[in-house]
Order: sequence, then structure tokens, then C-alpha cells
Amino acid sequence: MVASLFVALVIRQRVDQFNSFVPAFAYLYIVWFCILITLNFYNRTFLKRAHDFYISVGIFSVVAFLASVLYFYARGIPELAPKTILFLHILLFDIVFIGWRRAVDLLLESSKIKEHAIVVGENASLKSIWPKLETIYQLHTVADSALLRDALALEKATSVIIGFNGELPPPVLRQLLSTPSVRHMQWHDVYEFIERKVPLDDIDEAWFFVHMPTTQSLWSEVLKRAIDMMLGVVGLIITAIVYPWAALLIKIDSPGPIFYRQERVGKHGIVFTMYKFRTMYQEQSGQMQLWREKNNNTITPVGKILRRLHIDELPQSWCLVKGDISFVGPRPEWMPLAKIFEEQIPFYRQRYAVKPGIIGWAQINVPPSRSVPEAAEKFKYDLYYIKNRSLLLDLEIMLKAVKLFFW
Repeated sequence: MVASLFVALVIRQRVDQFNSFVPAFAYLYIVWFCILITLNFYNRTFLKRAHDFYISVGIFSVVAFLASVLYFYARGIPELAPKTILFLHILLFDIVFIGWRRAVDLLLESSKIKEHAIVVGENASLKSIWPKLETIYQLHTVADSALLRDALALEKATSVIIGFNGELPPPVLRQLLSTPSVRHMQWHDVYEFIERKVPLDDIDEAWFFVHMPTTQSLWSEVLKRAIDMMLGVVGLIITAIVYPWAALLIKIDSPGPIFYRQERVGKHGIVFTMYKFRTMYQEQSGQMQLWREKNNNTITPVGKILRRLHIDELPQSWCLVKGDISFVGPRPEWMPLAKIFEEQIPFYRQRYAVKPGIIGWAQINVPPSRSVPEAAEKFKYDLYYIKNRSLLLDLEIMLKAVKLFFW
């Protein structure tokens, strides 16, 4: 970051001001660093997805530029309002950053510097992420737990991935306790780190008691609610501005009400009414389709535009202000579908432990479900969010939602 700032000042022939600019940018670099963390640039597996990598670089550039402009205006130092320098700085940083991260990626691929890890025990979920694990570790498997001590000494491993479900065999437990310098990792923790979802098929009731948090800190709850209220009020103002035009187009396009109401299941299973601008033709039978069709001919021409621009979601701001939903959280499910999922997807009611949201971790990772198995896959991401929920994860979801909006 500092090097790219120096080159930007050289290009602008203001290198003599370098010592003045560095302190001004110092706090800003902390913000940039937080944005990079939020966009997964320090996740080893993320480097493998070139498509996402380059799109996220673009998202970083836009967010960093806007944050920087606000920062300099807030400081109120006219001589340090470097719009052209800032643009050059970010552009140069992107170029150097991309080259540097790709070089680091190639270096980390070398088996000579990879961390050695021993895998003892196995299961289907661990096997499914094996290729991704090999990009991070030099893996060694131990078929017989009695050979674990010898393998640790021979391979000079610094980590052990435990692939057993349930209680550890006593020989393995004794050997792990005798090697405190070796990091011990449960397979489901490794799976979550790699896939960023919960391995639903290989967990039981005990897992929820051990790993699922029941509450968040008070300040996190208060701050999250304050953010929801602020975004809700802004959303209502935008809704009021958009309403006359949206209402006119909806009425001209097809007969029926302007707003669409639907009962959704919220926190603790409490049912509430969600509001949207109507984007579908009025149902003749009064019955809704259970599953969203890929080529749905029930969506109106105006409805397709409203959905593409997400204008149809604006009336949900009222639910946000009321507190029925949060801005970030598992997407609230329609009642008839929720009942099906509760019956057919294990532990589905755990989804009601937190307040649902307008955007969610599952929503930005997988497309809308059209079957129970697809809904179960989304539920794995919802469980990950519930288990790891934090304001930082909420920020990551918001930034990735921005990326999805434009891509």
C-alpha cells in the first residue's frame, strides 16, 4: 500500500509530499485491510477461484475509493483531498496486489513449504473437501491409530486432522494428549473453514449443544438493531419516492393489487406478514406454487424489471423497522414450505434461533431452491451463519450482496 502510494506521488510529481501523505493514509490502510479480510483475500481456498478473485478486486477498489473520499472529507483537510492521487493509488495497488498474491499462491503450492498434516480417521464430508485440503496441506493418512505417533515423528507434521465421528478411540486420544505441540483440528471445523457451511449429514444433536451459540453480546445486538433501524428508515424513504412510479407501472402492466403479502416464519417460529411490490400475475385459483420455476411465466414484464433491480424488495423496509426481520440473516421461509422443511430436513427448526433477514449467507452462496435437497443445501449455509454470526460476517454478506447485484 505504501509502495503504491509512493509511485502514485511520483507520477503526479508530488513525491516531496510523501511524508505528509503517509500519516494521513495510515488509518485509511486499516480500513482497506478490513475490507480485504471481509472479501476473503486471506482465505487460501479463495485464491483458487480466479473469477471471484478478480471481481472482488473490483469491489474492493470501489468500496476503498468511496471510503477514502468520505475519510478525507470527514477530516476536513483541503490540501489532502487527493482524488486523482487516490485513484492512481488504488489502481497501482490493485496491479501490484494481484501480481503479489498470485506469486504467493504459486509459492504456497510448493510441497517443500506446505504445512504437513496427518489425517486420522475418515468420513464422507472430509473426503469431499480432500482436493481443497491438498492446496493448503501436505497430507498424510494414518489407517491404524496405533501408527499415529510414528507418523508424527516421521513426517514432522504440525497438525492432526481428526476424522472420527463421535468419541475418539482411546489410543488416539492418549497419543494426541502426549503431543501438546501439535495442533489438533476436528474434521468439521476444517470442513467449515474450507466450505463455509455446516456438514449437516454428519452432525448430531450433541453438536448443537457444543458448537451452537445461544446468545450474542448485548452491544452486538444493540448495534445490529440500530443498523437495521437506520437502513429501514432509508428504505422507507426510497420506497415513498419509488412508490408512485412502481404503482403506476404495476397497474398498467396487469390487474391486481400493488403490494404482495405473504406469511413468513420468523424468529422462534413466530409468523409475520412480509410485503413486496407485486411482480407476478394475480393468481386465479388463489394458490401459490410451492417451488419457484426456472422459466417462470407467471412473472409480469414489469415484475422482471422490478426483480432485476430489487425494487420489489423495498416494502420489506417496514418489516425491518418493526423488527420482524433484520437486514442480514437467514431468508424467512414461506409457511407451507417451512412446514415441509421442518418435516424432511434434520434440525431445520434451529434456523429459527435468529431473526431472519433480507439478505443471507445462503442466499449469496447458492441459488433459490426448487426441491427439498436444494433447500437442505441452503440450510447448511444458514447453520454456518447462525454458528458464526457477527457484525464482521454481516459486513461480508453486505459487500458480497453488492457484488451479486452488479454481476
